[in-house]
Amino acid sequence: MPRGRPSGSKNKPKTTSLLVAQPVEPSMKLVIINVDRGKDIMQTILNVAHQGCVSLTVLSASGTVTSVTLCNSPNDGGGALMLHGPFTLLSINGSYFYNNNQYNLHSGATRSPPVSFGIHLSTSKGKILGGAIGGNVIAGDDVSITLSTFSHPEIYMYVPKDEEEDNDEKKQ
Repeated sequence: MPRGRPSGSKNKPKTTSLLVAQPVEPSMKLVIINVDRGKDIMQTILNVAHQGCVSLTVLSASGTVTSVTLCNSPNDGGGALMLHGPFTLLSINGSYFYNNNQYNLHSGATRSPPVSFGIHLSTSKGKILGGAIGGNVIAGDDVSITLSTFSHPEIYMYVPKDEEEDNDEKKQ
């Protein structure tokens, strides 16, 4: 009796399905904007978010500012404090969440304020000023802002491990 494969049989090629990567829109982008003299820097930043329907974080800022409106602390009676420069722009920090109600909020996390930015400036004599932005920030010369834009963020509450252990001990 013959052994092996029947005569005429051959190894038949197997069909393979190739996974072809589809181009994916990146969830984060780096954006550099130049703000024209006399324009509101904050309005320009918010325009980027609204035009692109994205959230953003300010990474860096440089240039000069001719005037800025800061928030007074509640202890000082609230209100706004308007300062006239020129000032050297040292930094703007903060994030803006576009359509803040649509994001995934994980347990314990609190929703961020829609607009909250801080600023640090220097006078011509080297005095450093800073605080929460409470209104217009008018651009002087050579204002450049670097932003990171992103879509679909998830908001988490961070609890350091030592605080978790303290909470566990209190429960027992």
